[in-house]
Amino acid sequence: MGGGVLYSLVLIDLIGEPYSILKYDQLVHFYCYFIAALLIWKVVSSLNQNSKVTASIITVLAASGIGGINEIIEFLATVFIPATNVGGYENTAIDITCNFLGACAAIPFFRPS
Repeated sequence: MGGGVLYSLVLIDLIGEPYSILKYDQLVHFYCYFIAALLIWKVVSSLNQNSKVTASIITVLAASGIGGINEIIEFLATVFIPATNVGGYENTAIDITCNFLGACAAIPFFRPS
């Protein structure tokens, strides 16, 4: 594997450069926001007893919002810490997409509280 960083590791080369899908980093984003959505669901569904659809939308948007905060932190790291190896625009866009898809993938697992 050499001297690279783990989050840059391409697991399956579905789409080549500059997107490099599917990387370890993208899988981690998907998984983290899948779990985040499940946790947020527990809170949202206990507060909103009316509609599973509404609670699901709120949950996915909340998980995606947390993912946006994560991307802001990554951006700040690139500003204040040289050589972070955090990618540019493409990396941010793909990370946000993976966050959203991970949150959406959790929807079938939402159960009433």
